[in-house]
Amino acid sequence: MTRILNKLAAVGSAAIIAGSASAADLQMGHFLPEAFPPNKAEMAFAADLKEATGGDINVEIAFGGQLGGEKEMLDFVANNVVSMASFPANHYVAQFPAYEAFGMSLTYDTPEQVAAIYKKALTTLPLTKATYEKANVTPFLFRGLDPYMLLCTSPVREVADLEGLRIRTFGSAVPAVFEGLGAVPVNLLTSETYEGLQRGTVDCVYFSRVAHLIFKTYEVAKYNIDFNFGAVGSYISYVNNDVLNDMTDDQRAAFWAAAEKGEVVALQVINALEGKAREVFEAKLETMTIEDGHLIKEQFSPRWMLTHYVESMTKLGSEQEAVAKEVEAFLVQELGL
Repeated sequence: MTRILNKLAAVGSAAIIAGSASAADLQMGHFLPEAFPPNKAEMAFAADLKEATGGDINVEIAFGGQLGGEKEMLDFVANNVVSMASFPANHYVAQFPAYEAFGMSLTYDTPEQVAAIYKKALTTLPLTKATYEKANVTPFLFRGLDPYMLLCTSPVREVADLEGLRIRTFGSAVPAVFEGLGAVPVNLLTSETYEGLQRGTVDCVYFSRVAHLIFKTYEVAKYNIDFNFGAVGSYISYVNNDVLNDMTDDQRAAFWAAAEKGEVVALQVINALEGKAREVFEAKLETMTIEDGHLIKEQFSPRWMLTHYVESMTKLGSEQEAVAKEVEAFLVQELGL
C-alpha cells in the first residue's frame, strides 16, 4: 500500500504539471503502446469530445503504461490521479466480478454481439453498477474482440492432441476449459506471448485472431488451429466519477456521444484487422482443423461456462456471488439459454 501511495503522489505531481495549462486537460492512462491499432477507438473518442465541447475538454492520452501499470491503474483513476484510463480488469476480479462473465469461451459469437450485451449488463444491472460506484469509476468504451483461437508450435488435429500442451490463457473460466481438455494453462501477459512461443515456455497461445496478428505470434508458431472458441469482451475504459459529475450536462452528453463513436471505430478496426489476419495466416502457417472439435462444444456449453463463472465468483465472497447470479440471470435471458 505504501508503494502505491508513493506512486500516486509521484504520478499525481506529474499530472498536475502536465495539466496546469487548463483545468479542462484530462489525463488518460493506457496500458498498451500507442501503435496498437485498436487504440484508434480512444483517439477517436478524445478527438470527438474535444471538438464537441469546443476545446473545453481535452483528453491527453499517455500510452504504454507511462502513467502507471495495470495493477495500479484502478487506484489511480479512483483517486483522480489520472482522470480516466484503459486497462484490463483481470487484476480486479473481486472489485468487478461481472467482467469475468464476458471473457468466457464458447459463449458469444461475434464482437458486435458481446460488446452490446457487455455494455447493457454493466450499465443497467443494479448490483453490477454498484460495484463501479463503490470503486468511484464509471466504465465506458465497450468493445468486443473477434473469436479466440490457437496458434501452436505443435500440431493439433484432434482433442487428444491437446493433452499436456502448455497453453497461454487468462482469467478463471478459460484455464478451466483447457484443464478439462488435458492441457496445462499458463498465465502470460500479452507482451510475453511472442517470447513464450519462441522459447518454448508455451506450446500454444490462446488469442483472438487480431491479437495474434498484432503481437506477431504467427512468426514463431507453425500451426493455425482452425477452431472457434468464441468472441469475448475486450478491455474497457474507466473515468473517475467526480470528473464525470463535474462536467456540465452538455459536456456529459458530449462525453457519451464521443464514447459511442469510439465504440464504432473499435469494431471497424477489429473487423478490418481480422480479414488481414486470415490472409497472413493462410500465407505463413499450416492450417488444421480439430476433427472432433464438436466434443469441446458439447463438454463446455454456455450453461457449463455460466455455472463455472458463478462458482468462481462465489469463492470470492457474498457480494461477488450476488453480482454473478445477477449476471447469470441476465445472460440466460439475453442468450436464450
